[in-house]
Amino acid sequence: MNTDSTRRKRRMSPTTSSNKLASNVKWIKPRYLANQRERDRTHSVNSAFVELRHLIPTEPADRKLSKIETLRLAVSYINHLHCVLSLPNVTQNHCAFIKMRSNENDLDDNSEQHLCTFCVNHSSFSN
Repeated sequence: MNTDSTRRKRRMSPTTSSNKLASNVKWIKPRYLANQRERDRTHSVNSAFVELRHLIPTEPADRKLSKIETLRLAVSYINHLHCVLSLPNVTQNHCAFIKMRSNENDLDDNSEQHLCTFCVNHSSFSN
């Protein structure tokens, strides 16, 4: 009677072993290449995030942002720059961030006014 602790492993014959090795080699190469492509893609995405982090003003300047923080701040910063460049009622230290309704192009009196995060940071440093 064999139990798990007394069971011996059978050795494979050389032909069986070489057949399995050959099939493993056929599988390993495509898998290795796919893994390498994924590593390259991940490296590329991470490099792009590093570049984007350098373009977004943060306080402190060397603050490490997560990927989601980077994306959210990038959107906010783009909106800030859009307001600075396009809105006529921009003051030196503050821009009015006008929240436009998604299906309206014209601003109206009911638009909500928000203070832009980047303007708040700029005004706190200039005072």
